Amino acid sequence: MCHLAVSLLASIGKVLSPRRMVVFLAVAFVVGGAGYPSIAQETTTTSTAPPTSETTTTTAAPTTTTTAAPTTTAAPTTTAAPTTTTPAETTTTAAETTTTAAQTTVTKVEPVDDEVTDNAPTGRVSENLAASLAEWNNRVKDKEAELEKSEARLGQLEGRAEGIQAEIEETRRRIAELESTVVRQAINSFQEPDGTTIDLLNAAETTVGMRARTLLNQAVTKDLDVVEELRAAKENLRIQQALADQAAADADAATEDLQAELQELEEARDKKAVFTSQAAASLGVVTEADIVTVRGFEVHKTIADNVAGLVDAAAAEGINLGGGGYRSFERQIATRRNNCGTSHYAIWEMSAGGCRPPTARPGASMHEKGLALDLTCDGSLIRSRGSRCFQWLAAGNAAFWGFKNLPSEPWHWSTNGR
Repeated sequence: MCHLAVSLLASIGKVLSPRRMVVFLAVAFVVGGAGYPSIAQETTTTSTAPPTSETTTTTAAPTTTTTAAPTTTAAPTTTAAPTTTTPAETTTTAAETTTTAAQTTVTKVEPVDDEVTDNAPTGRVSENLAASLAEWNNRVKDKEAELEKSEARLGQLEGRAEGIQAEIEETRRRIAELESTVVRQAINSFQEPDGTTIDLLNAAETTVGMRARTLLNQAVTKDLDVVEELRAAKENLRIQQALADQAAADADAATEDLQAELQELEEARDKKAVFTSQAAASLGVVTEADIVTVRGFEVHKTIADNVAGLVDAAAAEGINLGGGGYRSFERQIATRRNNCGTSHYAIWEMSAGGCRPPTARPGASMHEKGLALDLTCDGSLIRSRGSRCFQWLAAGNAAFWGFKNLPSEPWHWSTNGR
């Protein structure tokens, strides 16, 4: 092969001048080398090919194989790179799967968290709806105030009627005593000091007259005060009875007024409930039907098992947890009125931090969703992070059952820490 090449070059050399011969050799070298990639080129191609370019690299391999058979042997090395990567990827996926399984085991009762942050409510209550709700809220308050006054007035009237009736009974008792006294004294007036009865019929006429006048004078003198008291008692009884009749009539009228006001209050509450329901629906607030009671806490039904588990686990270690959970949508509105203001903006749109103390907007409180607990320990609110109850909760026991602490409130634990 080498001799043939030398002979060919010698023949060409006879035809071409030395200068042209050099040019010919250079061109031949470049053309011949173009079909054979260097080791450096192969290494660069292999090392820089990213996983996403596996298809491009693999497609190029057959082209290399077709161009030069001697180099085709190295092609599998380039193609094998994706194969090496694939097991690594498989290993990583398996690791992720293992981690997920571990997390599932630790948080096996992780509560459903449908949190709506205070800064991103699910909906908006229109000003018209809010105005209607506020109007009927005020009507309910007014009716409740009127009803309270009517109840107080009725109570006073009933109390007065009862008092008059008691006086009447006492007067009747006294009248009976006075009448008995008058009869007894009249009888005593016709008796001798030794208790024997004077026989007026068998006495002499003169003696009878004198004796009768004497007895009459004695009776009148002795019974005068009793008779007067008896007369006054009977007159007082007549007046008391009239007062009692009037008090009873006033109480009956007050009862009718009270019933009418109670009906108006119920109608106002029904109207308020309609607008409250519409406002709650606008914000995606849970309904009373979603709330259950477990271990003394009112919470959303999705975390009932979590609460029971937390309370029972604490009790097993001598920690008595109590407190409250669910707060109604209506109560949250009232809280915003007290802490934030009465305007539409203050109640429905102002951020929680604008209130004193900070108060979540209606629809945004975790208490409204039944997903938060305000915990007490041995009957007292947990106010210190140094208390044994807080330390027990923070040691991972609360987290195990899906609860996180709101940093600013040691007593507040919810499914998202808000």
